[in-house]
Amino acid sequence: MGTEKALIIKLNPQSHADNKSLSLYEQISHLYVMTEHDLDKYILLFSCVKLAILQGKTVIMCNDVIEAYRIKLFLNKFSLKAFVLAPEMPRNQIGSIIHFFHIGQFDILVMLHTGYSSRPILKDVQSIVNFDVPSTYNSYKESA
Repeated sequence: MGTEKALIIKLNPQSHADNKSLSLYEQISHLYVMTEHDLDKYILLFSCVKLAILQGKTVIMCNDVIEAYRIKLFLNKFSLKAFVLAPEMPRNQIGSIIHFFHIGQFDILVMLHTGYSSRPILKDVQSIVNFDVPSTYNSYKESA
Protein backbone atom coordinates (compact mmCIF):
# COMPACT_ATOMS: atom_id res chain seq x y z
CA MET A 1 0.00 0.00 0.00
CA GLY A 2 1.09 3.53 -0.69
CA THR A 3 1.53 6.33 1.76
CA GLU A 4 -1.59 8.12 0.49
CA LYS A 5 -4.48 8.35 2.95
CA ALA A 6 -8.19 8.58 2.32
CA LEU A 7 -10.00 11.82 2.99
CA ILE A 8 -13.62 11.45 4.04
CA ILE A 9 -15.83 14.51 3.78
CA LYS A 10 -19.14 14.46 5.63
CA LEU A 11 -21.67 16.96 4.31
CA ASN A 12 -25.03 17.66 5.96
CA PRO A 13 -25.35 14.63 8.23
CA GLN A 14 -29.06 14.21 8.86
CA SER A 15 -31.00 11.87 11.08
CA HIS A 16 -33.93 9.71 10.02
CA ALA A 17 -37.52 10.83 10.53
CA ASP A 18 -37.71 8.77 13.73
CA ASN A 19 -34.78 10.79 15.19
CA LYS A 20 -32.26 7.92 15.15
CA SER A 21 -28.69 8.93 14.61
CA LEU A 22 -27.01 7.70 11.45
CA SER A 23 -24.04 5.34 11.46
CA LEU A 24 -20.68 6.59 10.25
CA TYR A 25 -21.13 5.06 6.79
CA GLU A 26 -24.65 6.47 6.39
CA GLN A 27 -23.27 9.97 6.99
CA ILE A 28 -20.76 9.82 4.11
CA SER A 29 -21.97 11.79 1.14
CA HIS A 30 -18.60 12.27 -0.59
CA LEU A 31 -15.57 10.03 -0.49
CA TYR A 32 -12.38 11.15 -2.19
CA VAL A 33 -9.45 8.76 -2.40
CA MET A 34 -6.07 9.29 -4.01
CA THR A 35 -4.52 6.06 -5.24
CA GLU A 36 -0.95 5.40 -6.22
CA HIS A 37 -1.75 2.64 -8.75
CA ASP A 38 -4.69 2.02 -11.07
CA LEU A 39 -5.23 -1.42 -9.58
CA ASP A 40 -6.01 0.21 -6.24
CA LYS A 41 -9.00 1.99 -7.82
CA TYR A 42 -10.45 -1.34 -8.95
CA ILE A 43 -9.93 -2.91 -5.53
CA LEU A 44 -11.49 0.07 -3.78
CA LEU A 45 -14.49 0.02 -6.14
CA PHE A 46 -15.00 -3.71 -5.57
CA SER A 47 -14.70 -3.26 -1.80
CA CYS A 48 -17.24 -0.45 -1.74
CA VAL A 49 -19.75 -2.53 -3.70
CA LYS A 50 -19.24 -5.74 -1.70
CA LEU A 51 -19.28 -3.99 1.69
CA ALA A 52 -22.53 -2.25 0.66
CA ILE A 53 -21.07 1.23 0.98
CA LEU A 54 -22.41 1.71 -2.55
CA GLN A 55 -25.97 0.45 -2.41
CA GLY A 56 -28.75 0.56 -4.95
CA LYS A 57 -28.36 1.93 -8.45
CA THR A 58 -24.81 3.10 -9.07
CA VAL A 59 -23.38 5.01 -12.02
CA ILE A 60 -19.62 4.78 -12.57
CA MET A 61 -18.23 7.62 -14.68
CA CYS A 62 -14.93 7.26 -16.55
CA ASN A 63 -13.03 9.10 -19.29
CA ASP A 64 -12.80 6.57 -22.15
CA VAL A 65 -14.53 3.53 -23.59
CA ILE A 66 -11.60 1.19 -22.99
CA GLU A 67 -11.58 2.02 -19.28
CA ALA A 68 -15.37 1.57 -19.15
CA TYR A 69 -15.14 -1.95 -20.56
CA ARG A 70 -12.26 -2.78 -18.20
CA ILE A 71 -14.47 -1.80 -15.26
CA LYS A 72 -17.36 -3.85 -16.65
CA LEU A 73 -15.19 -6.95 -17.16
CA PHE A 74 -13.61 -6.55 -13.72
CA LEU A 75 -17.02 -6.41 -12.02
CA ASN A 76 -18.37 -9.29 -14.13
CA LYS A 77 -15.47 -11.48 -12.92
CA PHE A 78 -17.00 -11.25 -9.45
CA SER A 79 -20.59 -11.87 -10.66
CA LEU A 80 -21.54 -8.21 -10.39
CA LYS A 81 -23.73 -7.39 -13.37
CA ALA A 82 -22.70 -4.10 -15.01
CA PHE A 83 -23.30 -2.59 -18.43
CA VAL A 84 -21.52 0.11 -20.42
CA LEU A 85 -23.29 3.10 -21.92
CA ALA A 86 -21.14 4.65 -24.66
CA PRO A 87 -22.01 7.55 -26.97
CA GLU A 88 -21.02 5.50 -30.04
CA MET A 89 -23.83 3.01 -29.41
CA PRO A 90 -26.99 3.13 -31.53
CA ARG A 91 -29.78 5.19 -29.97
CA ASN A 92 -32.12 2.19 -29.56
CA GLN A 93 -29.40 0.23 -27.74
CA ILE A 94 -28.82 3.13 -25.35
CA GLY A 95 -32.57 3.32 -24.72
CA SER A 96 -32.72 -0.41 -24.07
CA ILE A 97 -29.84 -0.33 -21.57
CA ILE A 98 -31.40 2.63 -19.73
CA HIS A 99 -34.78 0.85 -19.65
CA PHE A 100 -33.29 -2.29 -18.10
CA PHE A 101 -31.36 -0.13 -15.61
CA HIS A 102 -34.58 1.62 -14.56
CA ILE A 103 -36.55 -1.61 -14.05
CA GLY A 104 -33.77 -3.13 -11.95
CA GLN A 105 -32.28 -5.81 -14.20
CA PHE A 106 -28.84 -4.56 -13.11
CA ASP A 107 -27.68 -1.94 -10.61
CA ILE A 108 -24.32 -0.80 -11.99
CA LEU A 109 -24.04 1.34 -15.11
CA VAL A 110 -20.65 2.43 -16.46
CA MET A 111 -20.73 5.52 -18.67
CA LEU A 112 -18.43 8.21 -20.04
CA HIS A 113 -18.16 11.76 -18.71
CA THR A 114 -18.78 13.41 -22.10
CA GLY A 115 -19.74 12.75 -25.72
CA TYR A 116 -23.51 12.12 -25.63
CA SER A 117 -25.63 13.93 -28.21
CA SER A 118 -28.46 14.17 -25.68
CA ARG A 119 -27.92 13.64 -21.96
CA PRO A 120 -29.31 10.23 -20.89
CA ILE A 121 -31.93 10.60 -18.13
CA LEU A 122 -31.26 8.21 -15.26
CA LYS A 123 -33.78 7.79 -12.45
CA ASP A 124 -33.35 6.73 -8.82
CA VAL A 125 -29.54 6.74 -8.82
CA GLN A 126 -28.18 6.43 -5.27
CA SER A 127 -24.43 6.63 -6.00
CA ILE A 128 -22.21 8.23 -8.60
CA VAL A 129 -18.57 7.15 -8.75
CA ASN A 130 -16.05 9.24 -10.70
CA PHE A 131 -13.57 6.48 -11.47
CA ASP A 132 -11.35 8.86 -13.45
CA VAL A 133 -10.94 12.56 -12.83
CA PRO A 134 -12.95 14.46 -15.45
CA SER A 135 -10.83 16.36 -17.96
CA THR A 136 -12.69 19.66 -17.43
CA TYR A 137 -14.88 21.19 -14.75
CA ASN A 138 -17.82 21.49 -17.15
CA SER A 139 -17.77 17.76 -17.92
CA TYR A 140 -17.76 17.06 -14.16
CA LYS A 141 -20.63 19.49 -13.57
CA GLU A 142 -22.68 17.87 -16.36
CA SER A 143 -22.15 14.36 -14.93
CA ALA A 144 -23.28 15.31 -11.41
